[in-house]
Amino acid sequence: MTFSNLCNEIFWKSTTDYHVTDSVDAPMNNPYELKTIEYYLYLKNWIDAVQWHFEDIIRDPQIDPVEALALKRRIDKSNQDRTDLVELIDSYFLDKYKEVKPLSDATINTESPAWAIDRLSILALKIYHMLIRFSALGDVAMTIPVIHSLAVQYPQHEITVLSRAVWQPLFQGLPANVGFVGADLTGKHKGLWGLNSLYSELKAMHFDYIADFHHVLRSKYLCLRFRLANKPVASICKGRAGKKKLVRRHDKVMENQKSSFRRYADVLEKLGLPVLLNFSSIYGEGKGNFAEIEPVTGPKEDQKWIGIAPFAKHAGKIYPLELQEQVIAHFAANPKVKVFLFGGGKSEQDVFDAWIAKYPSVVSMIGKLNMRTELNLMSHLDVMLSMDSANMHLASLVNIPVVSIWGATHPYAGFMGWKQLPVNTVQLDLSCRPCSVYGQKPCWRGDYACLRDIKPEQVIAKIEGLVD
Repeated sequence: MTFSNLCNEIFWKSTTDYHVTDSVDAPMNNPYELKTIEYYLYLKNWIDAVQWHFEDIIRDPQIDPVEALALKRRIDKSNQDRTDLVELIDSYFLDKYKEVKPLSDATINTESPAWAIDRLSILALKIYHMLIRFSALGDVAMTIPVIHSLAVQYPQHEITVLSRAVWQPLFQGLPANVGFVGADLTGKHKGLWGLNSLYSELKAMHFDYIADFHHVLRSKYLCLRFRLANKPVASICKGRAGKKKLVRRHDKVMENQKSSFRRYADVLEKLGLPVLLNFSSIYGEGKGNFAEIEPVTGPKEDQKWIGIAPFAKHAGKIYPLELQEQVIAHFAANPKVKVFLFGGGKSEQDVFDAWIAKYPSVVSMIGKLNMRTELNLMSHLDVMLSMDSANMHLASLVNIPVVSIWGATHPYAGFMGWKQLPVNTVQLDLSCRPCSVYGQKPCWRGDYACLRDIKPEQVIAKIEGLVD
């Protein structure tokens, strides 16, 4: 393994480890032996990740001046830590190659080795942020009502969706004139060379129009290549100015922003393809094939089925688990109700296992169904309880009512589930919320009152209002 490959491997591990909590105050758990170069590389990227997010926070034009001053001091210290560590890494190279004699015609072609490594570390962070936004499940799910409407209203057109291959099951139930190309962003389509390879593959498909629904660096690059090839290109307007006014700390402007569905439709209209958004469900007026899931779920009979998806990517979007447990306990005690838990990953499985040990009638769906059959199951639910997360959008695609809980975020930002009713949201009117468009910013109060002050009885009442 080359030293560059070692750096990239460690930087990627550190970057993904940081984003488990996505908090500038999270403790670092460096897995490498103290004072080894691997230890210093991991530490280097962790400092950079924290610095990246410090700068995100301080760029808020409405930040409290006292808070900004304290944060500025933390940024100054972080910068000094970064510089000190670069010098330490340079000393490692100096010691390692101290016996090497430079050739007489040797030239200096870059900065010191450690500052070159610094650039690799920053690049790893940039790639991570591009990748996450490119591949967010909720964002991809929100394109489906628009793509379905386009396909039905323009049956003479062939439509190809470009997204991560893992999301292909979402598009399998769409009309026959919708195809799919999977981007391998961690393999053959990784980095600039990979994007050029992807462009070559797409170019060979001879598209007439390019609609960019994401408008991130990867898609911007592909669009640039298509523009240079004289192909019509249109990109989404994300409405950042309105969203910034919505989430700023002071003088909020509480205006309902245009939904993502409408923004996607606007992209198509720029290309001369106006659409009427009349999507109902990926199953049309029906539901998924029950025989396909019955061996896992058992018969439904006259039970009410409730899905609960208790997790989200960020803490500012998760209703406290101890309060969610009270909701689960309430419905688990009713023999006429069956509760299905939706999630993924070991940490979520551990939570589900603890709940199931207390409430044996509750069923965890982790590892039992794939994405396509999970959508099938969702179509047979009577209601889904979800955070502002991907599961809200997945349940919306099968025309199931969703009770959604909102904390740091707000439906006004435009990310409400397809045809979901505002009356089914659970949220508190606090002067500090919404404080974030996506929920990733830490709570400036420090207590997440927007979530902790929601009573379980409020959530239960919303659900019972839909299933009774």
